Amino acid sequence: MTVIISIFLVILGASVGSFLSVVIYRLEHKQKGAILGRSRCPHCKKTLGTYDLIPILNYILLRGKCRYCGEPISLNYFFLELSTALVFLLMFFRFPFIIEPGTNALYTVDWTAFLQFLFYTIDGTLLIAVFFYDLQYVKIPDVFMFPLIFLCLLGSLILNSADFPSLLIALLIALVFFGSQFWLSKGEWLGEGDLYLGIAMAFLFGWKLFLVSVSLTYILGAVISAILLAARKLKAKSKIPFAPFMVFGAFATILYGQEILQWYIKIVTP
Repeated sequence: MTVIISIFLVILGASVGSFLSVVIYRLEHKQKGAILGRSRCPHCKKTLGTYDLIPILNYILLRGKCRYCGEPISLNYFFLELSTALVFLLMFFRFPFIIEPGTNALYTVDWTAFLQFLFYTIDGTLLIAVFFYDLQYVKIPDVFMFPLIFLCLLGSLILNSADFPSLLIALLIALVFFGSQFWLSKGEWLGEGDLYLGIAMAFLFGWKLFLVSVSLTYILGAVISAILLAARKLKAKSKIPFAPFMVFGAFATILYGQEILQWYIKIVTP
């Protein structure tokens, strides 16, 4: 049963990723029907059939090119579909809601784990959308951020993953830490979307795990930036999207945040 559900979630996640790729493109290019409407090749404008829209597999079979005009399709589509499929699968492994049969040989559902899976998968899907939008266009649209903030707060309250005082403390930290950087730099160090993403992370984790997430974000950002500078792929004054680092930090915290926090407490505790 676990294998069957895993395969189903990978297919579902890849399909959601394919949908997100269309939404991202249409939002950025201000096309009508960002959610509804038939998909078209951005080069030849040919309407794509159902057989052209098989996530991941279609990209591989067509070798990353349009079936009709032969123009290359951006790798972002492939990686977005793959990433979303991976999110669905990892959230299932992190919150396994199927209980293996006992003596009665019947599978049962852990509804608490299922709610955790549901909320974190939805939040994770929006985080993936933010990741790829900021990576491509170095900005984050409000249409992703406001639902994400609301869902993170709602999920934490329903799941009781963090109490209300912890959420308020995390919000205060986010406003002071990210808000001061945004204000002092006039949006050069961090954009408004990054500030909103910080608020969403605060509501998602509560203050302790929020600090873990922020720490992982800046560690990863420093390492990647140093590597790019050393490889001369990045200049000292280059503007790079910050949200992808925050998203990586968020996912690492969802999957391993408690373990990282306990490990740190053991180190600092005499």
